[in-house]
Amino acid sequence: CMLISQYGKIIRLPNSQIRETGRNAQGVRLLHLDPGDRVAAAVVIPPEEKNENGGLLQ
Repeated sequence: CMLISQYGKIIRLPNSQIRETGRNAQGVRLLHLDPGDRVAAAVVIPPEEKNENGGLLQ
């Protein structure tokens, strides 16, 4: 997962580090924003896949 703010803050973290919440929860904070800043983009990055030689697939 990668989050980018309008002011240029970027955070990338593995999806496994984001805990699941129940239906009544208020959510999980992933990025602390400064006053006036907003999330500009959020992307789910798929896990890296390796070929039979151990190298990363393109």
